[in-house]
Amino acid sequence: MDSYSALWRSVWKLNIGLACVFMGEKAGTPCKKVKSQISQLERVERAGMLFLDDSRMKNFTSCFKEKKFLHFFFTRLRLNTTDRYHPDFPFISPCGRERNFVRCDDQPFVYTHVLGDPEHKQILSYGHAGDLLTVPFQPDHIFVHPVSGRVYHPAPEKVGGIGLVRSQLAIET
Repeated sequence: MDSYSALWRSVWKLNIGLACVFMGEKAGTPCKKVKSQISQLERVERAGMLFLDDSRMKNFTSCFKEKKFLHFFFTRLRLNTTDRYHPDFPFISPCGRERNFVRCDDQPFVYTHVLGDPEHKQILSYGHAGDLLTVPFQPDHIFVHPVSGRVYHPAPEKVGGIGLVRSQLAIET
């Protein structure tokens, strides 16, 4: 082994030792490997588009559009029961070591399209993911908020049990 590799190996061990001491462990004791978590802050706006929370321009060109990613993201979405970023980000979508903390203008599930034909069972699509993210359409469970005038439809309980119907969709149907 050359001296250069030995030098870097000793520097690496020193850094691990310092990290262990910094985390409250005694010097010289074996250090537990701690998986670091990556946090992303996201926003779902009223039309159902998903953005990085700090993006300045929130329009179709800057939102997430890849349907497979949207499916992956929204199927993992649930209420944020951690102490991190709560209550500003009331939802979380975990992805391995990454934690996507989500805030929304109204509700995280925004129904954007009605799929199927009128003669058969219709389904609502949400999250701009087409037929990858759907729930059965229940017209008898539609609710119009008396103050805001927004239209709501049932959603999975893991996100609070209610989803917003996009204004454009409510007008069309």
